[in-house]
Amino acid sequence: MNDLFHDLDGGPDGGPGTGLEHRLRALADNVEAPAADGTRQVIGRRCRVLHRRRQVRRAAAGGALVVAAVVGAVALRHDPADVQIGPADGRGGDALPVIVLELDGWTFDSAAGYDDVGDLTDADKSAWSRSEQVFRAVGRLDGPAVYLAHHEASDVVANDPGAEIVDVNGTTGYLSTRGVFLSLRWNPVASDSEAELSAAGLDDDQVIELAESLVLRDDELQYPATPDDEFGFALPNEPYQLVEIALPDDTPPVDVHKSWYGSGEGMEAGLVEIQVDNRGERAFETGLYAPAGDTWDVFEQVEVLGEPALLRHDAIGGDWTVQWRHAEGAWVTVTVSSGERLGGVDRATVDAVIDHLRELPAGEWSSFVGD
Repeated sequence: MNDLFHDLDGGPDGGPGTGLEHRLRALADNVEAPAADGTRQVIGRRCRVLHRRRQVRRAAAGGALVVAAVVGAVALRHDPADVQIGPADGRGGDALPVIVLELDGWTFDSAAGYDDVGDLTDADKSAWSRSEQVFRAVGRLDGPAVYLAHHEASDVVANDPGAEIVDVNGTTGYLSTRGVFLSLRWNPVASDSEAELSAAGLDDDQVIELAESLVLRDDELQYPATPDDEFGFALPNEPYQLVEIALPDDTPPVDVHKSWYGSGEGMEAGLVEIQVDNRGERAFETGLYAPAGDTWDVFEQVEVLGEPALLRHDAIGGDWTVQWRHAEGAWVTVTVSSGERLGGVDRATVDAVIDHLRELPAGEWSSFVGD
């Protein structure tokens, strides 16, 4: 996945998404029913849009690299009735739930189901050379919430351009604003490590106070890390009603089902992607907050199908994303985008999409896509 984002800008000539476009076309060719010529055109246009959006993000961040979650609008066109939505290897029950959109002006376009094996590169080392933790208020997804990353480091934390220099227990830290998040990076005292804390719903003083209250799980961390080292922190006294969320290890492969819906004005005017998968608690919790979106300007808890959900908006790209845990072991991500146009759809459209999502009873998929 990291290579996919790395290739977003294309080859040395800076062409529009050469690497990403090649991978998406290869993916389309590897399904049972290869993508039609129209789908290939959508792939090419979407890659050029992503290239332009990436350039805008770079400019907005003063040249800093912004890693964004890219949801590709790849229409894998085949007979939707042949799409298999089922067994979840015990992690999501007997089958993944099926979520559909029933909204006037939006029509079903295509669907795909597949196994995602994940990125296992250097996974063994990653388990003991870094950690990630999520703390949030019980019953709230939009904050107070904290994502805390901790990893080995051989040098002092680098300065962030535009960040405020602050003191964290006698060491230098860098506090910056990233969309709706505050981000603090520092080297914990007496350890060869670096920590980054991203917080929503807390102010500057609270973020620094929280960082200073953290207690290292292992106060003898050295570089390079060894399997005996334990990264991460304990948070005493549960300040600001923050409770640590257990993050069990996720085991690929992951069952994924995606479906796409187009606006009545055409796919280029509006696109809804619904993804249902069973990638587990760790991916769900960290996916809500990490990496903190530099361009998120909406970070709000809403209700979808009776479940609490987190709604986010990318102020630059224009995409809206809503995520929620729909059932034990299964979670849903719905992305509403404007196809090719920068700026995105309005909030009223997003609210209408949320209000017209429905869980499809077992056995009704074929009749739904045949309507």
